Amino acid sequence: GTIQFRYGNNFMPLKALQRFDYGYRASGFYICPDHLAGFLEVAGVLGLSLVCWSRWPVWGKLLLAYAVAVAYIGLLLTGSRGGFLSAGASMAVFAVLSGTTLLRAGGKRLFWRITAISAVAAVVLAAGIVFVFHSNEHLAERTNFLDYKNVRISLWKAALEQWKLDPAFGTGSATYLYYGRKFRANDVQLDPVYVHNDYLQLLAEYGAVGAALFLVFLLAHLREGWRKFQRLGPRRV
Repeated sequence: GTIQFRYGNNFMPLKALQRFDYGYRASGFYICPDHLAGFLEVAGVLGLSLVCWSRWPVWGKLLLAYAVAVAYIGLLLTGSRGGFLSAGASMAVFAVLSGTTLLRAGGKRLFWRITAISAVAAVVLAAGIVFVFHSNEHLAERTNFLDYKNVRISLWKAALEQWKLDPAFGTGSATYLYYGRKFRANDVQLDPVYVHNDYLQLLAEYGAVGAALFLVFLLAHLREGWRKFQRLGPRRV
């Protein structure tokens, strides 16, 4: 089959940066909208935690709250479904941990007061997001999370075939650029530069050893985060 390339300047200030034509989707200097979404979802929840739990002065928290709002609006403009799911999961975890801390250290009265305010804010925010998505046909088409005919499934299968070439150590960094083309299905006409799944790309390019090292890092991160949460959470209330 043929491979379709669609590149354009897209108002990029640096000519050395070539951006694939993602249409309306925002990408900034990250070139790919999914990569920008990955940054914004992390920056958003980190900023949200500082707004709610830090000891910054009020004016500092207000400025940071504005930056957090801009980050999440930017996330919506990327049109990244993975970014939407990741942001939703991170905010859910943040809400559960915050609610647990309030209930444990602040008592039921403070817990229900903050919960009521947060629930109203969440409803208003959700209504605003629904309105924005339904009023924009481009964003509306990005709300289909159960598209089993999506090209990503073919890209994931290609990554698994690549991993089978060297299950232990993988085929090397950025080699999916080559093997994704080799193992892609016949109906995939776009150039598969990325797997569109960070975990499968890690497994295909670095093998079981790379995946194991990632799990060690993740477990160490979660363990230290849980220790700090138990120690600092009640003090912040």
